[in-house]
Parts: sequence; C-alpha cells; structure tokens
Amino acid sequence: MLFACDSIVTESASKQIEEQLRRAIQEGRLRADQQLPTEAELAERFGVSRPTIREALKRLAAQNLIRSKRGPAGGNFVNCPTLHEAGMNLITPALLLTSTGAFDAAAICEARSLIELNLLALSIQRRSDDDLTELQAALDALSQPDTDAAAFSAAELRFHRTLVRAAGNKVIEYFSYALLEGLQPAGTCLNHTPEARSQLAAQHAALLAALHARDLPAAQQAFETYTQFRRALHEAAMAQDTDGDTSAGQAGAANALPA
Repeated sequence: MLFACDSIVTESASKQIEEQLRRAIQEGRLRADQQLPTEAELAERFGVSRPTIREALKRLAAQNLIRSKRGPAGGNFVNCPTLHEAGMNLITPALLLTSTGAFDAAAICEARSLIELNLLALSIQRRSDDDLTELQAALDALSQPDTDAAAFSAAELRFHRTLVRAAGNKVIEYFSYALLEGLQPAGTCLNHTPEARSQLAAQHAALLAALHARDLPAAQQAFETYTQFRRALHEAAMAQDTDGDTSAGQAGAANALPA
C-alpha cells in the first residue's frame, strides 16, 4: 500500500475515506492506471464495513478519479483523465458563477481579450491545416442566415476553442474551458438580430483570413474589433433592462462599429 490509512471516526466515514484516497491520487502516491485494493482489503485497512468503502469509491468515481472494470482482471483503477475530461470539470463552477452574477459581462470580455489576444502570436505560428479547416467549418456555421441562437453560439464557441487549441499550449487550453465554455451563456442571448450576426461573422472571417496569411497585426486588429463589438452588445443587453427593447439595443450596437 503506497499511502497511510489515518484513523476513521464513525461520522461520515465514507467521506473521510474518499478524502484520504483522493489525496493519495492527487499527491501521486496512487498513480494513473494503478489498481486499488479490493473492497474487502480496504474495509480491513480502514476498519469499516464494505458498504462504507463502496460509498467512498462511488464518490471518487463521481469525480472521475477512479474507474471500474469488470471481469477476471477487473477492479477499481486510478483514472487518467484526458485534457477534455479535466477541462469539462471547470465548466460547471464557471457556469454557476456567471449565472449568479459573480462574473459580469465587462470582466468576461476583458478576460477573453487579454488571453485570446495574447495567444494570437502562438496560434499564427503554430496553427496547422487541420486547425484552419476546423475554423472554416465554424465560420461556415456562423454565416448561415437561418442558424438559431443556440447553434450560432455553439459555432462561435467552436471557432474560439479551435483558436486556443491552435496555440499549442495545453495549460492554457485546459483553463480555456472555464473561460470559453463556462462563461459562454453571458453571450448566448446576444446573437439574435441579423445585423449582429452579420457583423460577428464578418469579424471572424477577417480573423481567419489573417490566420491563413500568418499576419499578426491584421489578426490583432480583427480580434480587437470583435471584442469591442462584443462589449457593445453586452452593454446594449444591459441597457435593455431599462427600456425592455433588446432588438433596438443590438441594432444600436451593430451600428456602433464598422462592418
């Protein structure tokens, strides 16, 4: 056994066992793909019943820290999550913070601008033909006049997720799940008017053209135009809380910047 078993009190025994096993995994004392002792062995080591161990293992499985395998070579194994699986765990907390107002629209726009704008140099340098193909597919979806709000939002997210991935930095890609997908609901309702959609599609087209040409100044200009327009849309959405006319606010935002 590669980790020490601390004494367990009766109250919330399964939670304490789960916490000890989780720490062992996080600290590397239980390594990826390593098999855990059987339920019976764990119950003996911790001095608790097998149902208590079973509950602790369920807690770990819910956090995607372990996986179960059936058969003669089965058991519980330490999981090694993919970048996508790990990143998905960042989304729910970000969604909650966004929906409860802890992150306002201005802060979201500012954070995205700081991170994505500074990534452009890497994306231009490292982008592959496959990245360009994926970006074009997202742009095609953005440009469809009959796309509903949810599909438009998904296409915009796909574009920016690919843009981040093209930079080739796994750490930033991981944290981008919270930045892009977790904060996406703040922008979902802003894509309704044809005018706003047309300008957003044109801004993404300009950005993609700059990526094709590996033209950093043009890419930076295109992205700054996009973020300014996004900020104007957010401000228009906030203003509609006063006058109740969302479409008028978005029309004003669409006229605030050049196409």
